[in-house]
Amino acid sequence: MPLFEVNAQGQHGYPQPEDEYHRLVYSSYCLRCGISGQQIAPFRFKRSQRAEHSDFLQINWVYDAFFVSPEVAADLEISTITGISFGPVLDPRTGGELGEWVQVLVPTIIRCAETSRLPTVTCRPNNEEEIAFKSFTAGEKRYTPETPYCGRVKYHPPTSLAINLEGPGDTPDLFQTAEWFGSGGSAHRLTLASERFVALVREHGWRGLAFDRVRESGISERDRK
Repeated sequence: MPLFEVNAQGQHGYPQPEDEYHRLVYSSYCLRCGISGQQIAPFRFKRSQRAEHSDFLQINWVYDAFFVSPEVAADLEISTITGISFGPVLDPRTGGELGEWVQVLVPTIIRCAETSRLPTVTCRPNNEEEIAFKSFTAGEKRYTPETPYCGRVKYHPPTSLAINLEGPGDTPDLFQTAEWFGSGGSAHRLTLASERFVALVREHGWRGLAFDRVRESGISERDRK
């Protein structure tokens, strides 16, 4: 069964409140590397947050969450696409639900990304990025010097992803990797989709997503140019 990496074609707006959203949304969050715990609360958007030419919305800083209109959500539910549910998006001022967007929740997490040759970033002092780039300061203003390191590892995102997945026919139409990717203070999981989901998006002409075929064997690669 062919699988595809799902990416947004652009990001629109920011989670609210910009400096505190991670404390509200996740059970835990490392300010140094961006790796988070489970999502425990809805995201908050400004009412002015629009993506006029996209049916799927993604916000800046959060590259593993996707949002759709209630109408698209209803079509997805009718289609019986597996591995998704839907949750509300809140108004940051009132705490009430926004009617324009709902979140596509993807609860299934599978350890499957091949990472043997991807550059690693360990959340520790003098990590791989700091050694390679002496002036690397991403995320420096988001935390105090006393903020602890979590010690977890993420990888620079591959330009060509390979996966090691046993029994791919048993996976849902949408799931995410257990492995984390990113650099500096940013981290996200990769979202993978079945050919069935890709075909449905194209059939409806829904905009805002890009799909890259995933290799089911071999080595993940990253273009260093």
